[in-house]
Amino acid sequence: MNEPAYPFRNTQDRLSFTFESINSERIINKLVLYDTIDENTVNLALVDVMPDGRLADEVVSDNQDMDRVIATVVETMSAFFETYPEKKIYFQGSDGVRTRLYRILISRELREATKLFLIYGRRIGGDYEVFRPNLPYTGFIIELKS
Repeated sequence: MNEPAYPFRNTQDRLSFTFESINSERIINKLVLYDTIDENTVNLALVDVMPDGRLADEVVSDNQDMDRVIATVVETMSAFFETYPEKKIYFQGSDGVRTRLYRILISRELREATKLFLIYGRRIGGDYEVFRPNLPYTGFIIELKS
């Protein structure tokens, strides 16, 4: 992505990353978590940290910085892969609209992304295939190219 990323902090094991989404009116604390699904795959979750400490993945932040937030998530993926190059990252939206948004973003950045990553989409029914733009997917897997 050509968009600059926000500075972030990570835990020593690079499984948790925090950053702030900033606009002229407010700051939203964000958290990117990598949780084990199985021995080869982790789930990526992007959540807002609410003022009471709750983690929310269904809120619409609308902080007018989506590209910068996504660029930051991609940077956390690169940091994650520095420590866990053999792992795969799975993610999906918290609803169909967000999953579609992720598909659109991947499609837009596909040429650059495939220089570093192998990208797969999960079709309805659960089968994975090499990601192709404009197809409906229910989730995505990213792995580092060797």
